[in-house]
Amino acid sequence: MLRRDYGLVELYFSGEPEKILTGGSLELHRLPGDPALAAEWSSATGVDFAPYTAWSEVEGALAAAGLAAASLECTAQGDYLEYRNPDTKVSVLVVDGEDERDDWPGHGDLWSVSLG
Repeated sequence: MLRRDYGLVELYFSGEPEKILTGGSLELHRLPGDPALAAEWSSATGVDFAPYTAWSEVEGALAAAGLAAASLECTAQGDYLEYRNPDTKVSVLVVDGEDERDDWPGHGDLWSVSLG
């Protein structure tokens, strides 16, 4: 397996002899501590990146789109909750620890979004 880290995005490859993209993740926890990272990606994509995203905001957006967050599998992983859709292989890690927001996401904030 090969991992490439591009700051906000990590990509994963596997296979021999040709490497094939097998997944990736948005490392949202890096945004609060590095405003230049958000600015760089905003400039490149035209998308504004907030330093924090609360899981409750995502649940609201899912509900508005007619998707129920209850259909996601939820698994506790230490100080995180993983919400996963096994059909799409998308998972979201949410901070479940008691820490408040500072240079890192706090309780109830998204840590990362993974595909694959």
